[in-house]
Amino acid sequence: MPTRVSRNGRWLAAQLEDPDRWQLWNLTESAARLEAELTGAAEDLSDDGTLVTCAFRAAPEEMVAEVRETLGGRVRFRLKFPNVSLKMRFSGDGSLCAVAPSSYLNDTTFPYSVRIHRCADGAVERELSAGMANCIWAMAFSRDGELLAAGERDGATVVWEVRTGNARHALRGTGVNLWQAAFSEDGRYLATVSGQPVARGGEAWQSENVPLLFWSTADPWVFGPLPQDEHDTLFTLRPGAFSTFVAPDSHGSALGIAIAPGGRWLAVGDSRHARLWDLHCSPRRQVFAPGLWNSFTFSPDGHWLYGAGEPGVVRWRMAEDGLVEDARTELLPAGWHNAVALDGSGRRLAAESGSSRVIRVFSVPENHAPSHRDFISGQTSWVSMSPDGGQLAVASWDGLEVWRTSDGGKLISQPKPAHWVSFSPDGRWLLVGRERYEIWRTSDWSLVRTLNTRAVGPLESRAAFTADGRWLATGHGFGKIGLWSVPAWERFAVLESPNNQPVGHFAFDREGGRLFNASTGGVVEVWDLRMLDRELKKLGLGW
Repeated sequence: MPTRVSRNGRWLAAQLEDPDRWQLWNLTESAARLEAELTGAAEDLSDDGTLVTCAFRAAPEEMVAEVRETLGGRVRFRLKFPNVSLKMRFSGDGSLCAVAPSSYLNDTTFPYSVRIHRCADGAVERELSAGMANCIWAMAFSRDGELLAAGERDGATVVWEVRTGNARHALRGTGVNLWQAAFSEDGRYLATVSGQPVARGGEAWQSENVPLLFWSTADPWVFGPLPQDEHDTLFTLRPGAFSTFVAPDSHGSALGIAIAPGGRWLAVGDSRHARLWDLHCSPRRQVFAPGLWNSFTFSPDGHWLYGAGEPGVVRWRMAEDGLVEDARTELLPAGWHNAVALDGSGRRLAAESGSSRVIRVFSVPENHAPSHRDFISGQTSWVSMSPDGGQLAVASWDGLEVWRTSDGGKLISQPKPAHWVSFSPDGRWLLVGRERYEIWRTSDWSLVRTLNTRAVGPLESRAAFTADGRWLATGHGFGKIGLWSVPAWERFAVLESPNNQPVGHFAFDREGGRLFNASTGGVVEVWDLRMLDRELKKLGLGW
């Protein structure tokens, strides 16, 4: 059965009755010639017919994605996957190949992602979407290779800018399965064939019994559709309201994240590296430490960066042009360290050791040998310092605890397990992450509010206040970010990530205009909240 024909009509890939065998036919001569019979399934042929991509099972629990030359059969590159079917597509010029899992995967450590590989050597050019909630059933490049559309099973179809990684458009619909997708020659339209109609601003196009969606990309900054009063609405935004970036060599979820006071430097850690991103340079990245890093924080003057992770609790010195790599000081040795936290002045630093159950509070942490006081806690999840440095809050599996840092006196001990904790910038409130977010008043240590959100787990229990304390961002297990007003504790907006995966590692810039979220697969998502607000106000929907 023919499955793929090259655009120039010179090559044909055909699947045999045996679903694990396929043939490659050379059609350049008057009589077709069988070039090869191979294992697996052919996925795509490049437009010029020089390359073919296929997937085959190399072992009972191992799938291989392969790009090979049609003439001679030289293999350009191979990628190993767990036992999962794959979707693969070439860009128009054959220089890139998009690869994504196309069926459910039981291995939770392996990311559902759409990755773009260079056909010359297989190197990752960009990860357009990490941690997809479902498998990819349809993918298509635009003819110029600038856009890639990827549709999830029962989920969203997202159109990505290949060069920047930005989600240019997001088409959403519950229970929509996209079987095929194709761009028009000029890239202005995307046609999809699905099992059900897909709404576009409340409209749908159907041809007999096959639902079709013709969707224009002529306006490059349409974002949506988003649900508004139970109807899907398309919103027009300017560039930058939502963007993403990721290092090609990222591994696992992005964990620790912090932004420097000046807004230029962003520190992000994953399970293998810590990187410093220069947000003024497109952005440019610098790997400054190996290992798994769970938490970062910058000093208020921006001169120091503190990090906690398996390599230890470490201090780095910052200079005008970035981190000084040889100016590294170990404050605590290697082990399992979840968090570091500074007070408002940067004069006290709390660092915990989950293995020893000790929280160490350093005084003047930038000193060569800072003095410290130790506090014994449970299996720690997170720590926070009050703005004046007078209190230390700890969230652990043993519960919530708050101490005075001056004499070690305990102010509160509440046994219910907690995942995360943070003081508000003015010190009036303590936010505790459990199954739901709890608001504690620090004047009398009473629980005054439980936020009306869905249940959250340990990885989504984190949140972030803006520097002025007016807004709060909370995470969610399905890619939703809640924005809350303080102290009314009313949710005024929900931002929905196209990645549709757990979010909760946040950092606001000092002005509160940009929100950075470190998500699954190492992708950093950036929301420009002020730009978003301005554009929504034009539609009468601003906050």
